[in-house]
Amino acid sequence: VDEDKFIQEKQKRNLIALNQIIQKLSPLNVQIKQNFKIECYDISNIQGKNAVGSMIVFVDGKPAKNLYRKFKIKTKNTPDDFAMMSEMLRRRLVHKGKKPDESFSIKPDLIIVDGGKGQLSSAYIVLMSLNIDIPIIGLAKRNEDVFIIREKDGELRFSQKSLAYNSDGYFLLQRIRDESHR
Repeated sequence: VDEDKFIQEKQKRNLIALNQIIQKLSPLNVQIKQNFKIECYDISNIQGKNAVGSMIVFVDGKPAKNLYRKFKIKTKNTPDDFAMMSEMLRRRLVHKGKKPDESFSIKPDLIIVDGGKGQLSSAYIVLMSLNIDIPIIGLAKRNEDVFIIREKDGELRFSQKSLAYNSDGYFLLQRIRDESHR
């Protein structure tokens, strides 16, 4: 009984955390639903060499490690996080593997890009070029600041949002970002 109560409490906190994040993203019109899927992307390299991109997945506020994927960056061998991010996201969204992959079969409800305006704009341009409408945000490293991107009059515009420090939403974003760094 205590274990069931603990699980229910944890699920409740995850829902609260998701709601706090979604409220900050209100201009993006993100709706929480059952099996809400968040994919977070990050790039790792040593001066452009051995570049790898990570895709981590959270479903209903919990890590879904069986859906994580790594991408060996093929097109760049010089430090260029923006181009590497573009390559990784494009490969994920147009994936046509030889066999079905559970991780790629369901599109995310929200994409998080680990990085600021540069990484976010690179990823946003990929979505637009593929004519894919998925809400996307950038997550700045320092204070879990959220960057939202919009196109207005042919220009990319950014707004910055912050979640209350020590809130469930703040901690969920922190867990997602930390997981993408592993």
